[in-house]
Amino acid sequence: DVLYEILVLWSQEEEKRMTVTLKKKLQMRGHVQQSLDSRPLDWMVEKDLISKQEGQWVITSEWKHVYRNQWLMCPSNEDINIVCREYIFGLQWVLDYYTGQRPVNLQWCFSRLVPPLWCDLVKYLERNTYEEFSMPLTAPITPSEQLAMVLPLQSWHYLTEPSLRCLPLTLPQFWPEQFQFFSAGRIHMWECEPLLPVLTVDRIRSAVKQK
Repeated sequence: DVLYEILVLWSQEEEKRMTVTLKKKLQMRGHVQQSLDSRPLDWMVEKDLISKQEGQWVITSEWKHVYRNQWLMCPSNEDINIVCREYIFGLQWVLDYYTGQRPVNLQWCFSRLVPPLWCDLVKYLERNTYEEFSMPLTAPITPSEQLAMVLPLQSWHYLTEPSLRCLPLTLPQFWPEQFQFFSAGRIHMWECEPLLPVLTVDRIRSAVKQK
């Protein structure tokens, strides 16, 4: 109930906050020294969502559609409900992880690059009684497995575990030579997520076992 009341308050200012965020990014474009770190300003994937009209910055009426479909990747109401449920589960997961009040599945991660809109979370909580995911605990991830999940090929020499060294050869799809970045809402390059297939620890263990 408390979470719902907080989200209601936030949702009332959601469009205003989004306008301020896009305005700030658009105004920074051209005023920041060009570098690799400023590429999100050059790309400016949000440029068609805001414009200046009669001296005022105005966000388009389509911004929520773009956010849901292109950034959140939820084209249907059913998809939005699934992500809202997952996001609220994530809040509980973080609380459990940092307080230690309940064990958590350390392999879980949020499946999207942006959160749901506050207004969609409000609608979800109005229509649904929250039910937790059924998620069994799994074996802990080893430090070597964690490195294998995140290291690029240029840093692969840091991985010394023999059973994992061959992964780029057996699973080359997880290390493509070319890929794009998700830059919506990001100002610096280090904030952007590379759009790569997710290499899970289960996939790593399966590949090692097959070898």
